[in-house]
Amino acid sequence: MPRTFTARFDSDCQHCDGPISEGDEIAYIDDQIACEDCVAEAGDD
Repeated sequence: MPRTFTARFDSDCQHCDGPISEGDEIAYIDDQIACEDCVAEAGDD
């Protein structure tokens, strides 16, 4: 599972184009910002 960190500002996921809100747990996957849902999917692999 990728190492997660807390988003400091609102943004968009670079994997699924979903929203990222300040305070969400996010990670970098393949050098792109990933939302909580994409991080969870990456952890399932």
